[in-house]
Amino acid sequence: MILTPTLAVVCAAAPTVLAAPVRVTVMGTVEYNSFNSGTFAQSVAPAGSPVVMTIELDSTDYLDSPNLPGITRGFRFGPEDFSLRIADAQTTLAAGGPQAYFVLRNDDPRVDGVFISQGTDIDTQVPLAITPVGFGIAFQRTFDGAPPPPSTDPDPTFTSLELTEAVGSWGLENLSAYHMAVQQNEVVVPMGIGYETLTIELLCAADVGGTGGVAGADGSLDNNDFVVFIDWFFAADVRADRGSTGGVAGSDGAFDNNDFVVFIDQFFAGCG
Repeated sequence: MILTPTLAVVCAAAPTVLAAPVRVTVMGTVEYNSFNSGTFAQSVAPAGSPVVMTIELDSTDYLDSPNLPGITRGFRFGPEDFSLRIADAQTTLAAGGPQAYFVLRNDDPRVDGVFISQGTDIDTQVPLAITPVGFGIAFQRTFDGAPPPPSTDPDPTFTSLELTEAVGSWGLENLSAYHMAVQQNEVVVPMGIGYETLTIELLCAADVGGTGGVAGADGSLDNNDFVVFIDWFFAADVRADRGSTGGVAGSDGAFDNNDFVVFIDQFFAGCG
């Protein structure tokens, strides 16, 4: 029997926190490496090595592009929010470097995507704390947009520049283009990385609803989150597909009690 919305009324509200923390994880594999020495030397990170890049973001700490208003928005991050692991070597951003941004693109034009940058308009490398010095990490991933006019098909990926509404996980589906590399100003590119997956997730996984049961994280856990989850569930929205057999976390393509079990676990796990 499916759990009913009456469960929501027994859940006490948690203290409000203004920021909605989000984690971005990009995974890939080294395609080639010509570093002869240093942090990511061939002997440390040969071709075929796994790559994991993580960025932790505050969904309220952003800069809207002054040149592309409503099209790109950059979320700030620094060395304390960033990690790049290649094989067994790990590093972060170079100290004292330029402001780094994780940028969302929406309808640019009719194309969505993400990239990291020193600004909000185009993808640029972000300096890394590695030897040899002067190299940075570059990343972009774009999605095919809806067909051009006169088609009125909806946008298949992002519908806004709200980071909390960009939650999801993507492999190679709907892929328009990608670039991931350790490079120096797009001129010297000693390491190429094959992109595999991009995941954008709320660190507080059950924070999905705001005041009035409107979808979107608001930094608190309360009945609004249950209202939004239940709406997603009965609409067969992929965001409600959270549980598989036995109440184990993970999408399985089905909408059943397992999804409620996992959501409830996430709710009571809180946002700490």
